[in-house]
Amino acid sequence: MASSTASASANTASAASREALIQATAANIQAAAAAANVTLPASLMQSLGSLDLTAIQGYLQGMGLDVPLPNVPPAPNNKDKEKEKENNDDEDDTAEAVSYKPYRPVKVKFGRPHPDPVVENSTLAAVEPPDVTYSLALNGDVIANAKLSDLQLEAVLYGCQRHQMDLPKKPEPEEDLENQAPCTTTTTSKEETKLKTPVKKPPPARGSKRKSPDAKTKQEAATYRAGFMLGDGAGMGKGRTLAAFVMENIMRGRNKHIWVSVSNDLYDDAKRDLRDLGLEKYAEKKCFLLKNITQSRIPHEEGLIFSTYKTLIGNTRGTSRLHQLKEWCGGADFDGLILLDECHKAKNVTLDATGNTCKVGTAECSKAAAAVVELQNCLPRARVVYCSATAVSEPFSLGFMSRLGLWGYGTEHPSGFPQFLESIKRLGCGAMELHAMHLKSKGAMVARTLSYQGCEFAAISNVMNAESETIYDKSAELWGEMHDALVNEMAERKDRAEYEKKLKWMQARGQTFLDAEMLEKQQLYADSDDEDDEEMTEAEEQASLYRKEVRKRKAGTVKSVYWGAHQRFFRSLCIASKVDAAIAETKEALKDGHCVIIGLQSTGEARTKDAAKQAGSDKVEDGELFFDDYICDSKEGIRRVLMNIFPLPPKPRGVVPPDFLITKAIDDDEDEDDKDDSAAKKSALKAAKSPEQRAKSKKERKQDSAKLGWADSNIDDLFSSDEEIDDIPTTPMKWDELPLHYTSSLPAAKRRTNYRRACEKLKRWFEAVDELELPPNPLDRLLNELGGPDKVAEMTGRKTRQVERYHLLQDKIMKVFERRLPENGRMDDINIEERQNFQRGRKLVAILSEAASTGVSLQADKRIENQRRRVHITLELPWSADKAIQQLGRSHRSNQTSAPIYKFLISKVGGEARFASAVARRLQSLGALTQGDRRATGSAQKLGLGEFDLDNEYGSHALNSMIYSIENCQFESEKALAVPELPVEECALALAKFDSILEKLKTYREEESPDDDDWQTCYRVACRTNDIPQSDMRDFEMINRVFQTANGRGFAAWREEALRDGESCAELSDKGYNPDDAELVTKHLAVSKDHGFVLPLICNILFHDVGLKPKDLLLRTYFSLETKIPRFFNRVLGWRISCQEVVTSLFSETMRAVIREARRQGRFDLGIRNLSGREIKFNGPPRCFRFRGLDAPDEPDEAILLYNVRVDSGIPADLAKELYDDAMKDDTLFGSNEAEEDGWLKTGRRSQISTGFYIDSRNSYKKSPKVFLVINQSAVSLDKSVMVVRPNLGRRYKDVNEVYNNIHSWRNWKPCDDIDKALKVWKKEFDLADIPSKEYYQSSCPGRQSNMMNLSGQIQPYLDAIVSLYNVGSTRKYLEIPGVVRVQTGENVGVALSNEVEVVDENGNKMDVDEECTSDDEFEELLAESPTAERDVDYLEVGAGVAWDIAGNGLSRGQIVQCRPDGNFAVRFVNGKSYKFNPNKTKKGREYFESELKKLTAAGMDVKLASVISETVGHTHHKSHFTDEPILSIEGDTDAAPAEQRYEVKFKGEIPKSIVGFELANFHGNKKYRGEKEPWEHVIQGLAMRRAQAGELTTRALHQLAKCEEQVNKEQAVLSSKKKQKTP
Repeated sequence: MASSTASASANTASAASREALIQATAANIQAAAAAANVTLPASLMQSLGSLDLTAIQGYLQGMGLDVPLPNVPPAPNNKDKEKEKENNDDEDDTAEAVSYKPYRPVKVKFGRPHPDPVVENSTLAAVEPPDVTYSLALNGDVIANAKLSDLQLEAVLYGCQRHQMDLPKKPEPEEDLENQAPCTTTTTSKEETKLKTPVKKPPPARGSKRKSPDAKTKQEAATYRAGFMLGDGAGMGKGRTLAAFVMENIMRGRNKHIWVSVSNDLYDDAKRDLRDLGLEKYAEKKCFLLKNITQSRIPHEEGLIFSTYKTLIGNTRGTSRLHQLKEWCGGADFDGLILLDECHKAKNVTLDATGNTCKVGTAECSKAAAAVVELQNCLPRARVVYCSATAVSEPFSLGFMSRLGLWGYGTEHPSGFPQFLESIKRLGCGAMELHAMHLKSKGAMVARTLSYQGCEFAAISNVMNAESETIYDKSAELWGEMHDALVNEMAERKDRAEYEKKLKWMQARGQTFLDAEMLEKQQLYADSDDEDDEEMTEAEEQASLYRKEVRKRKAGTVKSVYWGAHQRFFRSLCIASKVDAAIAETKEALKDGHCVIIGLQSTGEARTKDAAKQAGSDKVEDGELFFDDYICDSKEGIRRVLMNIFPLPPKPRGVVPPDFLITKAIDDDEDEDDKDDSAAKKSALKAAKSPEQRAKSKKERKQDSAKLGWADSNIDDLFSSDEEIDDIPTTPMKWDELPLHYTSSLPAAKRRTNYRRACEKLKRWFEAVDELELPPNPLDRLLNELGGPDKVAEMTGRKTRQVERYHLLQDKIMKVFERRLPENGRMDDINIEERQNFQRGRKLVAILSEAASTGVSLQADKRIENQRRRVHITLELPWSADKAIQQLGRSHRSNQTSAPIYKFLISKVGGEARFASAVARRLQSLGALTQGDRRATGSAQKLGLGEFDLDNEYGSHALNSMIYSIENCQFESEKALAVPELPVEECALALAKFDSILEKLKTYREEESPDDDDWQTCYRVACRTNDIPQSDMRDFEMINRVFQTANGRGFAAWREEALRDGESCAELSDKGYNPDDAELVTKHLAVSKDHGFVLPLICNILFHDVGLKPKDLLLRTYFSLETKIPRFFNRVLGWRISCQEVVTSLFSETMRAVIREARRQGRFDLGIRNLSGREIKFNGPPRCFRFRGLDAPDEPDEAILLYNVRVDSGIPADLAKELYDDAMKDDTLFGSNEAEEDGWLKTGRRSQISTGFYIDSRNSYKKSPKVFLVINQSAVSLDKSVMVVRPNLGRRYKDVNEVYNNIHSWRNWKPCDDIDKALKVWKKEFDLADIPSKEYYQSSCPGRQSNMMNLSGQIQPYLDAIVSLYNVGSTRKYLEIPGVVRVQTGENVGVALSNEVEVVDENGNKMDVDEECTSDDEFEELLAESPTAERDVDYLEVGAGVAWDIAGNGLSRGQIVQCRPDGNFAVRFVNGKSYKFNPNKTKKGREYFESELKKLTAAGMDVKLASVISETVGHTHHKSHFTDEPILSIEGDTDAAPAEQRYEVKFKGEIPKSIVGFELANFHGNKKYRGEKEPWEHVIQGLAMRRAQAGELTTRALHQLAKCEEQVNKEQAVLSSKKKQKTP
C-alpha cells in the first residue's frame, strides 16, 4: 500500500514538474518573440507540451529566435497511438518494383556507346547533371578508337570539372564584414536594409577555450579541392576510367599521382589499362609499386605510385609508408590525383567534429581508413576520386568521403560528419536518396550499372539432405547441453567476481582478517597451474597460462564468446550442408556446356590447420601430412569453444593433467622415429630459465595473502589438521584417480574433486564431439570432388589445403595436407595464374573467396578464349552487401558475350534467412546511398533475395507481434495467419521437457507439509533454497512464467494430474523419441492440446533452450529503432531443423501480414515512392525560391521549386467492379453469402461484416445516395480495419467497429445485392465528385480532385530545417518525416511494373538498349564524312591549332601563341607549357592537329570544343551575376510582402514531366493537425525567415546588385578598350 502511495506521489510530482517546465519555456519563447518583434502562431503555444522539441527548435530558429529548450519529460500516455492518416491513393504495390531507364550521357554528345547495355534507376534518371564546362585534353585516338566509351568519358569530364572547384571555406571575421558591405547599397526597402546588418555571433560558452588566429590549425586554414565519386556498378570498367583520369592529368602537365587499391595484383591491371590508352612507356617506366620501394624516401621524381590499403599503413626502414607518400608529394600544394580504388576498404572510420579520426585501430575505425583520411587532410589541393561499386553500404561508411561536400562549412551540417550522420539516421532512407540525387545534380557523382538483362536468377531452397539434417540436430542437442552448463558456469564466475570485489573492498579499508568462508573461497579459487613450471614443456606451460587467462574472464565475456562461437559453428554447418547440392549443380552446368564459379567468403584454413596440428604431428612425411579422411575443422572449433568457455579449475598439487589439455604442434623437421624424451625437453626449458623466473610461480601462489598482508595464522589454522596433511599426495596422481565425491570438507579435498568432475565433463563432451560425424572443410571437398587442383582454379587467400593423392606405400588414395603456396611464392601470383587458367579454358571451375572477390574479372570476355556461359553459384552468403556485390560482379561485367546464371543455395536451416536478410537489407541501403534508390543495387528482388529482407521495421514489428503471442501462450488471431504445425516428435520432446522440469520442481516441498506437491508451492520453496543449481532455477522460472498465462494454467493442471497418475513423458527427454512410443505420445498430445499445449506455449521451451525469454525480443516501444531480428535468428540456429522451419515460417507469415496491413493503410515505407492516381498533372508552373543569395551560382537547378500537383483519386465504376470480383474470389475474406460457423471469433463483429456493395439512402443526401464497396479483410488482418472504397475518395480503411455500427447498429448502410444498380449509383457519384476535394457536392461528400504540394529542386541543403518546420502544428508525439515521392504526370500513373530490369525510353516505352549502339562500320563512315578545317593546313597564324607528341604519351593539342621575328613559332600546349617550333615542325604539327580534329569530330565532339586547349575554371562557392527576375516589383515597397516572396523569382524553363521531392500534404480538416497554416506554408515561410535572420540577400537585392556589376563591367570594358587604343 505504501509503495502504491509513493508511486502516485511520484507521478503527481513528475506531472507538476513537467507543467512548470512547459510554462517557463513558453514564457521564454514569448519574451524572445516580443524582443525580436516576431509574431508566433497561437497553435505553437498550445502544442508546446505535445510536440517533438526538435520540431519546435527548428521552427524557432527559422523565425530567427534562438531559445534554449529544456528536456521536458514525456506526458503519460494512457491511450493507444493514433492511427496513421488515411490513404487517399490506390495501393502502392507497384512501388516495390524497380524501373530502370537506358543510360546515355545527357550533356556529353561525343564518344562511342558503351559495349554493353547500361541503365540507371528512375530516381536518378529524374535528375539532370550540370552543364559540361571542362575541355578534355585526351588525344583523338583514345576517343575515336573507342578506347573509352561515352560513359567513361562523361565520368572523366565531370570528375575533372569537379576538381576545378573548391569546397566552401569559412572566411575570416573581417571577410564577413567585407562581404556584407556592398549589400546595403543595393536595397530600397527598409526591411531589406535591416536584414543586411551582420548578425553578431554569440559569445563562446563558459569554460570553452578562445582560439586566436595564430592557433588555427593548418587543416582549418587550408582550402580543400572538391572530390568526385565514381560509383558505377561492378563490371562497368572503372579501372579504365581511373586510367583515363591519369592520362588526362598527365596531358595537363601534372606528373605525380597516387593510386590506392585492395591488392597488388591489381597493379598489373592498372598498368594494362594505361597501356590500352596508349601510355605504354609511362606504364613501364613511370609506374611504381610502393611495396617494392625499400628506401626510406621514394627515389622517383615523378610518376604513378601504386599502393594497397594494407601497404598504406605499413613501414619501411623506420619510416611509415604514409609519411613516404606525403613527403614525395611535396606538401599541401600537391595537385595530382589520389585515386581511391575500391574505397569501401576505408569505410570503417570514426571522425570527430574537426574531421580527424578517433578510436583508430578499433572495430569502429580501421588503420587503413585513418590513413586515407589523413592523406586527404594533409594534401588539401589533391584531386581525389572515390571509386567503388559498394562504397557505402551504411551511412556511417561515408566518413572518409569528406571531399564530396556533404558536411562542413557552407552545408546544412557545419559541425562535421557526426552531425551529418545523426541527420541521416533521423531522416531515413529518403534523405539518403535525396543526397545521392543532389550529388548527381552537382556533377559530384555518377552511378550507372550494367543492365541485368539476360541474367538468370534462381534461389534453390532446402538443399540439405537427411544425413546433414541428422548431424545438425545432434549438434543442436550438444550445444543445448553446453548451454545448461554455461548457465552454471556464469553463476560461478559471478560468485567469484563478488568474492574478488569483496577482497578489494577489504583491502581498501585495511582489513586483514578473513572469516572461514572467505578463506575457503581463497583456497578454492587459488591458481596452481604453474606449481610445476620447472618441469613443464613449452606447450604445457603455454596451455597453462592460457587457461589462467580464460578463468579470469567475466561472465558477460564468456557469454559473448559462447554465442559468437555458436553462430560460427552452425553457419559452418549451413555451408557444409550445401556442398552436395553445389557439386550436383556444378556437374550439371558442365554437362550443359557452361563453366562454373562457386563463391564463398571464408576458407576455414585457420581451424583446419589447428586440427591438423592436433591430429597429425606423428604423420609427417616429407613435410606433408597424410590422413585416411579429411580433417574436420568444425570439430576443432567446438573443442576450442569448450576449452575457452569451460576451462578446468585450478589444478591441485601433485595431479597429472589429462592429455587432451595440450595441443600438439607440427614440426616439419622432426623425424617420426626420433622423438625427444619429455625429460630432456623439461630440463632444456629449465636450463633456459633464470632462477628468478623459476621462483616466480611460487611467489604468485602466495600473492593474495602477501599483497593484502593477511596473517599467516589464518591459513595455518585452516590447514592445521593431520588429516589434511596426509591427504595431500606425496607422489604424482593421475587426474582420473582423484575421487569423484567429496571425501572431506577441507578446501584441498574439494579442489581435487572439483578438478576430477570438470575433467570428466570435458572428456565426456570431447567424446560426444568425436561421435558427431561433422562434415569436412567445404572448400576441400569441392576442390577434390570436382576434379582436384588440375581442374579447379582456386582463387582464395589460404596457404594450405587438403588434396587427394595416391600413397605408394599404403597403396591407396589418401588425403594430403600440403602447402598451396610454393617456396618464395606470392599469393597474388598464384591467384593471377589461376584466373588465367580459368579465362583460357584450361580449368572450367573456379572457386572464389573474399580474398579474390575484388577487382577480378571472370566474365565471358570477348577477348579471351573461354567463351562458355558462366554459372555463378553462391554457396555462402556474405554478411555485408558490399562483399556480395563485389563477388557477384566478378561474373557480370562489360564486354561479355553472355550474361551469367546466378544460383543461390539456401539450406533448410531457418536461421540462415538471417544472413540472407542482412545481405538483402544492405543491398537496399547500398542502392539508396550510391544509386539514389534503395531498390536499385542489382535489386535485392532481382538477385533472388527479396523474400529474405527481414531486418527492417516490419520485421521488427512482426517479431514483436509473434513474441507477444508466445509470451501469452496463444495467438490473438489464428485465422489471420497460416499457423504451421510442429512435427509429433518435436511436440513429444517439448512435452517431455515440461514433465521433467515439473518432476524436478516437485522435489522441493515444504517441510511442514511434504504431501503438498502443488507446483506453485514447490516453486516458492525452490526460490528460498540457496544451493539450487542455476540451470535448475532457470527451468523453474520458465515453468512459472508459462503456467501464469491463461493457456498455461490449464496445461499445468493437466500435467500435474498426469504425473500423479504415473503418465509422465519425462523419460523421453533422456532417451529421445522412439517410434514405438508413438501411440502413447499421440494420446498425450491429443489431450494436452485440448488443455492449451499449442505452438505459442511450446515456443517458450524452444526459446528457453537457447537462453532467451520471450520478453528479451520485445521492442521497448512501438517506435523503437532497435532491432531484435539478428538476435532472434542467431539463437534460432541452435534449434533442430524441424523446429526452425516451423518457427521461421510462423515469423514469415506474421511479417507478410504486417506488410500487407502497412500497405493497406498507406504506412509502408517505400523510400522514394511513386505517386499513383487516375490522373496526375501540375497546376501551372512551380513557384521558384532562391535562399542561398551570393553563395549560389546562377543556375536553374540551384532553386527550390514548389509544385502544386493535382491528383484525381476517384475510383470509376469499372474498377470498382473489378475490385469486387477479385474480393469475391479471395477465400480469405468474409464473403456476403458465407456463414462463419468455424470463425475464430464466432460472435465478434468482424465476422458479421460481409464483403459487397452498400448504399446509404438517408434524406441528407439530396443529389445521390452514397455507395460503398466494403471488402472485409479482417480475417487475414492483424489490425481491426476494413477496406471501404468510395467513388470520390478511392480506398480508405475504417475501424471494424465503425463499419459494424453503420451496417448493423445504426443501419445506415444497407446491402445492395443488385450489382448493376450499385454500379449505376457509383457512376453518378463519380461524375458528381469531379470537383476539388475542398468542395462538397453534397453533405460529407468531398470532390475527388485533390492537390498535393511537392517541394523539389535543391532541397538537400535544407533537409533538417524542412523536417522541423513540417512538424509545426502537428499533434503527433513523434517527429514525422515528409514522404519522398516521384511524381510523373499523365493518366493511370502507378501501374504495376515487372520485377525484371525493364529498360524504358523517355516516354515510358520498353526498348532494347542494343539498338542505340553504333557499329564499327558506321563509325568509319562518320569518320570519312567528317568535315575538315576550312583553312588550309599551310596557313600559320596565332590561334591556329597544333598537335605534337611532346612527352612520349601520344599527341597533345596546342595553339600558336606567337609568331617570332626569326620565323619560328611559340606553341602552347594543354599542359600549360610553351615550346619553340620551327616552320617545318609547325606545319607538321598543323597536319597532326587536323587529323586529331577529324577524329574528334567524327566521334561527335564539337569543332570548337575540340580546338580548345585551356581548362574552364569554375568554383563551387563563387559569386555570379543574378539574372532571374524577382517576383516582387523592383520599385515598390515590399515591407508588407510575405517573407517568402522576398526570395521568390519567376520560373523560367519548361515544366518537367517527372520530379522527385518532399510531399507536403494539405492538412486542413485533419484532426492530427491544428495549425493555422498548411505545412508547406510553414516550411517555405520558415526557410525565408531563417535566411532573412542570417542576413541573406533577397532576390530583388541580388537583381539590383547584378545590374550594378553589369554596369561596372561595361565601364571597365570601355576603359580597357580606350587604353589599348592609346597603346602603340
